[in-house]
Amino acid sequence: KKISEELTIRAERDLLTGLYNKETTRVLIEEELENQPESVSALMVLDLDNFKQINDELGHFCGDKVLAQVASKLSSQFRTSDIIGRIGGDEFAVLLIEQAEGDVLRTAECILEAIRAPFPLQEGEARISSSVGVAFHSLEAATPARLLKNADVAMYRAKGEGRDRLWRYRPSTFTDSGYGRVF
Repeated sequence: KKISEELTIRAERDLLTGLYNKETTRVLIEEELENQPESVSALMVLDLDNFKQINDELGHFCGDKVLAQVASKLSSQFRTSDIIGRIGGDEFAVLLIEQAEGDVLRTAECILEAIRAPFPLQEGEARISSSVGVAFHSLEAATPARLLKNADVAMYRAKGEGRDRLWRYRPSTFTDSGYGRVF
């Protein structure tokens, strides 16, 4: 039984951060949105700015320590009912369920601030920032895939506008072929 539980954890979780892995995050988001089609859920996609510098200057071991600390900071900012996953090397997604738009945006600002705080390492400390994109399900995206695309587009806009910022997706200001002002 213990081996079976460990295999399940390994299949569902990112081993470095303990968060859900990319596939599990996708499945859980799809299930949640199918079960609650009318709920106002928000998807937040977060990418660490200039994370490659950590790996290049301090080494991958330190980069892994920073990723684990980012996961810990994210876990402390969200409710247990929210879905938090690592969906790429230094990219994370969070589905916030039944939360008002203002609360979601305030939480995203808190995440930006938490990521700005120094990350203690044996070698000293690392400083990074993040870019966050937010999209709302029942307001702007009919499918989980579209919701992820919208949040991802907003996150890339945050990066394009100078990094270390939040952008909220609004369909009236984005098109499939380009960006518009969102926040």
